[in-house]
Amino acid sequence: MDEKYNMNDTAPGPQPGAGESATRAQTCAPPDPMPPLREEPPKKVRRAGTFTLGLVLVAAGVLLVLSSVLPSFDMRWALRLAPVVFIGLGIEVLIYAARPDVKLKYDGVSIFLCIVLVCGAGCGAIVGRALEYYDPAVSQAEEQLRADCEAKTTELLTAQPDLQQKIADISANIELHYRSGGAQDIEPQAGDYLNLYVTIWPEACATREDFAALARQIMDACAGAGLPYTTYRFDTLQQGITDGMVTYELYVGGDWRRAADAGALARSVQETYWYNGDSFTSYGDMHNYQQEMLRQNLVDEYYEKFGESPSAEWLDEQLAKTATPESAAL
Repeated sequence: MDEKYNMNDTAPGPQPGAGESATRAQTCAPPDPMPPLREEPPKKVRRAGTFTLGLVLVAAGVLLVLSSVLPSFDMRWALRLAPVVFIGLGIEVLIYAARPDVKLKYDGVSIFLCIVLVCGAGCGAIVGRALEYYDPAVSQAEEQLRADCEAKTTELLTAQPDLQQKIADISANIELHYRSGGAQDIEPQAGDYLNLYVTIWPEACATREDFAALARQIMDACAGAGLPYTTYRFDTLQQGITDGMVTYELYVGGDWRRAADAGALARSVQETYWYNGDSFTSYGDMHNYQQEMLRQNLVDEYYEKFGESPSAEWLDEQLAKTATPESAAL
């Protein structure tokens, strides 16, 4: 019995079948990996400002060539076209931003160079014009023509005693424009500025009509001698102007004014009245200023003497007395 029992007791139990082994193997197996993600294509990088910089370089080169080939081509307006650079940059940014396959970056160096080139092109043209304007040969031609005009004018006016006694001083101012070729070309051309400045003795003119008539006489003499002045400036301004003095000024420019008669010129004469070192454009303004100064002096003197301000009636009475040569006294 014992032996049988032992044999039965040690006998192996039932073995698992094939289906159970497969189920256990599937349960313990690792899960399947995730399918790979779909990679997006890389975006193209575009730098905003590079294309505009290229256009600005082309435009600046074309403008500089035109300025060199055509002397009358004015490049100063290139400065006013500077905002066009911002328009080009804005269009470039909009085009790149609308494309989903493009990654936009701003090229700060190109943007800065665009602005510098536009401004530099305009400034270069201005500097070129300035160098041409201040060319030593042109300056020499101006000085030669000025000296020649002054000498001829002096000889002309001193030959007429009635004019010589009324004129205090003369001077010429010459500015030649659009010159190329140096001092050989000194003949006046259209656009040149030739001004004769004449200072007349104050006692030579009692009225603006006298002043205009004298100016007309001087211009006729210069025109008859063939002196090519384009403008004239006359005045009676002198050092040591005293109170009550009247000075006259007249500027004549353009063909119409140069051909005007003395009566028409008299209406353009500027009268200046002087009192206490101040100038006034009319006698009424000067008189009102005198009355105001006198009124203030009377008030100050009265207050200093009596310690109070005077009445308006007293002031009017004193001012009425000053209308005569006799002075008012407190």
